[in-house]
Amino acid sequence: MDREIKNSAISYFKSAKEAEDTMIKYQMVKYAADVSYQNRSSLYESMISNIKRVKQNETLYKEKVDSANNFLSTFRRSMKQLCRKIRDLEPERLEMIHSSIN
Repeated sequence: MDREIKNSAISYFKSAKEAEDTMIKYQMVKYAADVSYQNRSSLYESMISNIKRVKQNETLYKEKVDSANNFLSTFRRSMKQLCRKIRDLEPERLEMIHSSIN
């Protein structure tokens, strides 16, 4: 589970960096007269696809983190229940030990 979260976080942050880079490039050439319409259009499409990829990776990352949090919550609940059961068995165990000694 840790590996999945790590990989989704890495892909999320990489895609965010790529989107940021294409947005910067697009802002620089948006009004440049020497850049053709086709090149500007291509860069715009690239920027939009990178933004969509960031959104998808963000969603995947959030789902993985939510899943991990749910797992941890369930695990902690189970551990608390088991600790209570063990604690409840302790008086009986001590009673048996004392009765065998006497």
